[in-house]
This record gives sequence, structure tokens and C-alpha cells, in this order.
Amino acid sequence: YVDNAVNNSYWTTVTPHEVAHQWWGQLVGFSSYRDQWMSEGFAEFSVSVYEKDTLKMNDYLDFWKGHQKLLLQKNKEGKRPIDVGPLTMGYRVANEKTGNIYQDLIYSKGAYVLHMLEMMEYWSKGGSSKGGSEAAFQHSMQEFVKEYSGKAATTEDWKASMERTMPRSLDIDGNGKLDWFFNEWVYGTALPRYTVNSRFLTNNDGTTTAFVTLKQSNVSDDFEMIVPLYVQMTDGKVVHFAGLTMHGNATFDQQIPLGKLPGTPKAIVMDAYADILEDASN
Repeated sequence: YVDNAVNNSYWTTVTPHEVAHQWWGQLVGFSSYRDQWMSEGFAEFSVSVYEKDTLKMNDYLDFWKGHQKLLLQKNKEGKRPIDVGPLTMGYRVANEKTGNIYQDLIYSKGAYVLHMLEMMEYWSKGGSSKGGSEAAFQHSMQEFVKEYSGKAATTEDWKASMERTMPRSLDIDGNGKLDWFFNEWVYGTALPRYTVNSRFLTNNDGTTTAFVTLKQSNVSDDFEMIVPLYVQMTDGKVVHFAGLTMHGNATFDQQIPLGKLPGTPKAIVMDAYADILEDASN
């Protein structure tokens, strides 16, 4: 406690996490150990909201990079938390063969599940010309709290609530369901790998066209994901321009009109806001 207090991490991570439990775990409870990930994961996600509003952007990004590292690094038993089991296994993921892996999986991946949905909803109304908005995701979570205040919610309860409020852009299977996302990230152990390459053409009218190659691999044939893409400028700024829906082990290789950009483009990048959990290991 003393060491954490000295380096300030106690006040920027532990404190907001515990405060957030007044909503996640208390106001809205969890039905069983299979749903406990919502209490801890939602509280940990709330830490990111606190850091984004009170600290610098680099601190916010470091928060997510730290959780990605926790999920991908092997413990002394040689296990990566991301591979051991789904979130709904709860504390049963920890045993003599996997080690004390519960917290790294439940807290980190649970938070990432919310973060990925948050960012997909953030950009749901279009690219940089229209800007992003936190309103859609805030509305989704507020409706969930209203419906289950004072009750014990299941994972399926939260899924059904999110389906009732999600933007149309997340309905990639056209069935009004988030099965594609929950099967992969909540009930599964998938971890995609991505590579992206690009080049640019400046048109006579001052607009820019990007030639983009995006590859998704290390997944099953029925894996689906909305992959956010950004233009990185030579001054370091990034501009969101697309959310590409990728199916299975596939490659997107097309040209995309970007219109007039607020600077000179350097590269097409993804994960600009640590907004997708991917296998970034070498």
C-alpha cells in the first residue's frame, strides 16, 4: 500500500476500480461465478474512463497496453491468460496447471470486452468527418443499469440489453444479435493477428486515395470482427476513417477514397486507441 501510494498508482487504478463497484457488483449484481467477470471487468473498464478524463492520453493508452501485456505474457506455468479459458469460466480457470491466472484474465479481458464495444459504438455514425461520440455506448450501459438495478444479472442479460440498444453498424449478421462478438470474446478464447500495409495517391482535386491491405489471421473461419482503421499523419495525429468487417482468415486489399485530409498522410494504422485486442506478440 505504501509503495503504491508513493508512485500514485493506488489512486489512479485501485481506488477508481473499487469505487466503480458501487455500480458494478452492488447496484447491478452478478448471478453466478460465470457472470462475476462483469463485476470485475466492468469496474476495471471504469478505471480507463477515470484515467481518460483525469490523466494524459498516453496514460490512458498505457493502461490498455498494460492489460494487453497481462493477457499475452506467459506465467511461470507457461500459460497465457488469454488462452486458458473463456470469461464465463470465472475462478475455475485457476488451478495447479494454469496457476493463479484468474485476475489477469477476468479483469483485463473483461475490461477489453467493454472497450472494444465502446469504440465500435463510438465510431458508429461514420468517420472523422462526422466525428465520434460516446453517447451511444453511454446510453447502452445506462439502459442496462436501469433494467437490472438491484438485481443479479447474467451474461446473457447484458448481451440482450446491448442488442436492444446497439447501433445498426454492429448488426453485422443482420439478425439483431451480438452472437458474433460474444461467441468470440466472452464465450471463446479467440485472439486474432493483424497486419496492415498502405500507400497513398494524391488526386488532382486535392483528395487522397489509400491503397490498403489488411490481413486477419489466427482465427476460425466463422470469426468476425469490425476492425477500426486510422490515417496517421506525418505530424503524429490520427484520423479515423473506416471500420472494416473481416470474416475468418482473410485479406482486404482495395483502394479507399479518403477525401481531403487535415495534413500529409504517413500510414494506415489500426489500434490507435488500443481499441482491439490482438496478438501483437512476435
